[in-house]
Amino acid sequence: MRALVDADIVAFSCAAYNNEYGWDAVVRDIDDLMNRILNTTRADSYQCFITGDNNKRYEIDPEYKANRKDKIPPVFRAEANAYMVTKWGARVSDGNEADDEMGINQSQAEPLTTIICSIDKDLKQIAGRHYNWRRDEFDMVDPLDGLRLFYRQLLTGDTSDNVHGIRGIGPVKAGKYINDVEDEWDMFEIVQALYNDDERLLRNGKLLWIMKKDNDWWEFPKETEVRLDQAIQE
Repeated sequence: MRALVDADIVAFSCAAYNNEYGWDAVVRDIDDLMNRILNTTRADSYQCFITGDNNKRYEIDPEYKANRKDKIPPVFRAEANAYMVTKWGARVSDGNEADDEMGINQSQAEPLTTIICSIDKDLKQIAGRHYNWRRDEFDMVDPLDGLRLFYRQLLTGDTSDNVHGIRGIGPVKAGKYINDVEDEWDMFEIVQALYNDDERLLRNGKLLWIMKKDNDWWEFPKETEVRLDQAIQE
């Protein structure tokens, strides 16, 4: 089993927790957390991923994550990121985010040979095994459920990333629209009608979509292709 580890969150959380305790405490907690993740998942190999500087989502929408600009980062955040690279071999993404790299690696691997390790709920868009170290919880995501999560996110938006969905639609209402839908084209038509603004829908889709292959930026699905893919899978 190959563990695909969200180094962004490992570094940030350990740095944030140890703002007052110093660099040695950051290193200790990173090493402890990484060893716990690898031991708990029984991984025989691993790859960590960390987001680089050239995130194309900022080109798609300059206001992406703008709500974070005034937040003071942890004192040792940059050092923690560097430590994930030098000690734990984290791969720095170029043009996308660590989430995308984990999505690509799990989607392109042989089924059930990898496990995404993160506490980020957005990664549940990706089919396959998942481990949440905060909850000490394993999960298996079905491809259809991964798609449903994405379309629910289009409706709700993601306030943590400054992506605004449809006013008045929260997780419960989004679930009522999407949870029982079996076909991606039907999900798309529901969401498209509620947006009534294709330009904003496409922009949000590109911001929220987690890649499954290189340069897999979201586009409006084509009905014939979606239904053909579903028929093949069945």
